[in-house]
Amino acid sequence: MKIVRRRAKELLKGTRHKALGIQLFITTTQLLVIGAEYAFFLRLPNVVTILLIFTLDLLLISPLKAGRNLYYYSLVTQNTDNFRLFFHFFGDQYQKSIAWRLRLWTLRLLLNVILCVPCSYLLYLSQRTERYGNNTISLIALAFFVVLMVFAFLITELLLLRYLPAGYLLTKVNTAKEAFRMAKQISKGNLQTILYIYLSFVGWCFLFPFILPFFYVEPLFQIECALLMADLISKNSKLFYPQHLKRHGNHGKIMNDF
Repeated sequence: MKIVRRRAKELLKGTRHKALGIQLFITTTQLLVIGAEYAFFLRLPNVVTILLIFTLDLLLISPLKAGRNLYYYSLVTQNTDNFRLFFHFFGDQYQKSIAWRLRLWTLRLLLNVILCVPCSYLLYLSQRTERYGNNTISLIALAFFVVLMVFAFLITELLLLRYLPAGYLLTKVNTAKEAFRMAKQISKGNLQTILYIYLSFVGWCFLFPFILPFFYVEPLFQIECALLMADLISKNSKLFYPQHLKRHGNHGKIMNDF
């Protein structure tokens, strides 16, 4: 892992300003989406407001995050330092980036329903027993609810790590569905390695409220993920060889166009 960290820092030399620009662009767009809620949607029903916020986020942020993956993946695999790749998914592959992120949201929602809904019974039990004056049982049920909800969140995110390669496969396959199917196969037996990258950055999370550490660490995290994905995809290229063969010319053309 130290070798990966050293390689990531080397790749960031001379490109950190572009990495910073990418993260600033994404963060600013996300803040604008949140600002739209306060500027335009406050008078609307809550359900409509939430729906509009999710729609704006899906339409504006999805191609940016897919483009970020493409930029870093191209940087580590082809040494292509081209900022215009960040906007690639606003072109003819825009719908694919939307489908990719929508599928991620759907998977997260299904996992949350499966894991979190049973936990809600403890919250109901806590409120019920408190109503009848049994505060001890109410507090115990509430404590178990909080603990189980935290575990449910962690398990959900752990299961979703299996689909991390999908964001880097979008230019290699025809549909987001294929990217998810292949991502699951590529992650098989490698989930521990993917998780290790996330855990290696946990300590930095406590400094993120200070803002500046976030913009220093985020590019490093993204490029380490790209390095790992490039390695896993290269080792498992036979899984999607027919699709890769069809898309290789187009993918090469994408790089040459820029």
